Amino acid sequence: MNKEDPEGSSSEQPFLQPAGEELAAASPRDDGPTPISPLKNGPKTAQEGKDGPRPRRRQVPTMAIILVSQVLLIGSMFLAVWLMPRSVGTYDPAPSSPLTMKPAVRPINDGDLNDGNDTKVVYIIRHGEKIWMPSNESAYMYACESEQGRARAEHISSVFGTPPKQGFRTVDALFSFNYYNDDDCRTARGLYRTQRTITPLGQILGLDINNQTGSDPDLCGLELGSHVTDNCHLPLAGSADNFGPCCNSAAAAAIKASLFNGDAETKAVLVCWDHSNIVHLVSALAGSEVDAQIHWPASEFDKVVVIYFDAVTGENMRLDEGLYQGFQHSPGPGEKPGVNLRPR
Repeated sequence: MNKEDPEGSSSEQPFLQPAGEELAAASPRDDGPTPISPLKNGPKTAQEGKDGPRPRRRQVPTMAIILVSQVLLIGSMFLAVWLMPRSVGTYDPAPSSPLTMKPAVRPINDGDLNDGNDTKVVYIIRHGEKIWMPSNESAYMYACESEQGRARAEHISSVFGTPPKQGFRTVDALFSFNYYNDDDCRTARGLYRTQRTITPLGQILGLDINNQTGSDPDLCGLELGSHVTDNCHLPLAGSADNFGPCCNSAAAAAIKASLFNGDAETKAVLVCWDHSNIVHLVSALAGSEVDAQIHWPASEFDKVVVIYFDAVTGENMRLDEGLYQGFQHSPGPGEKPGVNLRPR
């Protein structure tokens, strides 16, 4: 057939329309594949063309993932710290002690200081809080224990009783400061506040309180001097009972005698003393090895000073003022403001 014949035979190749025109001419009822409009940003795969466009996954920004991870990590760390077991009766934070020992000493938690086998110990506390009257502040010097002070007296049994608080020992003997005057308040039973503070503990342990010692020169037969440089002198301003070292030395001798000259089983003594005389008692007990400049504010009633002695030789091994009773009580009426403000 002539090549120019437009009706060419069936043996010749058919004329092929462009793809775009073929799709345009196709009927909506054609069985062929539905045309796919390319997605603007989506994948253009054969599978996508076959099954239709897949929904795109939203990608979380990398920075958000990092922030969430850090928040979870910090939260788990705080939770771990909060769940960590707390020790009871360990040292509370306190200012560094001005008391210094000439010889080198080992840490106070060493077994030779705390297990009681090689050492004997004297604990020194002050009496409980006193009644305060704003209309008569001068009476505070001689006052009896307040409600808070009496509550402290009950608490002391949990510190030095059986079992003792961690870091302390059950005591075997009790001493209290004898004010030796008619001005200082006494209870209906005739107890000074120093006696009253450790009376509940004595009742629980079945121990008598030695109230025969104090600072007044009449208690130990010393002469009262006229100068503050004398061993015994008139009370200093602000305290009716600070006669200087005076009879504190005799008290220290009696305390040490209870540890070393009497029953060998006596290993721990608790002494409840007048605040202004504690420095003199500590100096007499510890000896010349210690510069007894104790940091003990007048507003602090929770503090404990501890002196360790060699159980055989009686030599002073260590003095520590970093222990506290751990007593907490909400002050009510009759309590002096600003007392026991140390963080606990």
